[in-house]
Amino acid sequence: MMDKLINNHGGLHNRLTCQLFLEPFTLGETEKFLQSRGFKLSRYDIAIGYMILGGIPYYWEMLDSTLSLAQNINQLLFRQNGSLSHEFSNLYAALFKNSEDYIKIVEALSRKKSGLSRGEIIEATSLRTGNGLTTMLNNLEWCGFIRRYKNYKSSRRDSTLYQLIDFFTLFYFTFLIGDKKHTNWTAMQGTPSFYTWAGLTFELLALHHIDQIKSRLGICGVNTMEYAWRSITYDRGAQIDLVIDRADNTINLCEMKFSVGVFTIDKDYEMSLRNKLARFMATAERQKSIQLTFVTTFGIERNVHSGIVNNEVILDDLFS
Repeated sequence: MMDKLINNHGGLHNRLTCQLFLEPFTLGETEKFLQSRGFKLSRYDIAIGYMILGGIPYYWEMLDSTLSLAQNINQLLFRQNGSLSHEFSNLYAALFKNSEDYIKIVEALSRKKSGLSRGEIIEATSLRTGNGLTTMLNNLEWCGFIRRYKNYKSSRRDSTLYQLIDFFTLFYFTFLIGDKKHTNWTAMQGTPSFYTWAGLTFELLALHHIDQIKSRLGICGVNTMEYAWRSITYDRGAQIDLVIDRADNTINLCEMKFSVGVFTIDKDYEMSLRNKLARFMATAERQKSIQLTFVTTFGIERNVHSGIVNNEVILDDLFS
């Protein structure tokens, strides 16, 4: 559609009257959709479901209101011949010619949470560079499977990174393929594998709701640019997944943390945060003030170490 219709250079050029991009539901829209169908899921459960299915109404419509979320995911994805048990291969085959090459790209990206440069994608997939790879990356981006972003203030030529942002694809590569394949999602609840996945995917959930984060911070009317940041010259463990660079000379450094309850900052974690702040401030514009913003499920516990946090955004705020 993009190549042969929207970007057509022949007889269809400049003949489109409108382009309508159908974005996935937000958390708030997903909640309203479920309520209209008689569901009584908590916002925590809706968030977990969103981290598996994304905001795709077609998937949410398959849920049974008489079952728990975990039971629904079992029925759809983990049961043999469940309605979505073969969705991954069917989805990519239906969308893309040479779908095997597209799958190679997203599989490589699934192994690196923060994303890969174009050169790293070529190395990981053995695909050739050139217009064919460019087309595949563009198509994956236009379809919402990946995003393209830059490291904050990086001047390196390979600073553009491609990150897998499709929830369903990430879930597939984490729990439904090869030796990672599980058979019972209900039994996975509360396991170390569950918490590892949830911790990483909650960061992605926040990235899908930047408008809601800005609303909670009271900066909807402020022009912003969003980045990620990785320390290149210092400790490589220092990284920030969301940097909101504001036109009012302020920068929000967003730390995203999944927790089943109120999150506690201890002494060691406070020192880790201070290390991040110091490394970032060594590269940031001096005239801008820095605010550490925590995005968590249920907020942070107030103690002697929590004073480092300037702003809080909780799960309820992402439903606004």
